[in-house]
Amino acid sequence: MSENTTEATDAQAVQEVQAAIRVVKGNPSDQEIAALVTVLAAAAGSSTPPADTRPRELWGTPASMHRTFGPFSPYSYAASQRY
Repeated sequence: MSENTTEATDAQAVQEVQAAIRVVKGNPSDQEIAALVTVLAAAAGSSTPPADTRPRELWGTPASMHRTFGPFSPYSYAASQRY
């Protein structure tokens, strides 16, 4: 019973691998297919990682340690005249 399950799993794996590349026209040799697989594997392995699209985390920047005038501070009116 376990041999049938193993054979079925192997057959499914072979079908998945066979579906990865399909020759549409021509009759390539085994060496040509091996070269194509090598090129595709190298191209997939050398791709750059996706860019990080998250916003920058600015909670630890030194600029946020500077004292500023709050919008409702009693000193905010005097500070606005400086600029």
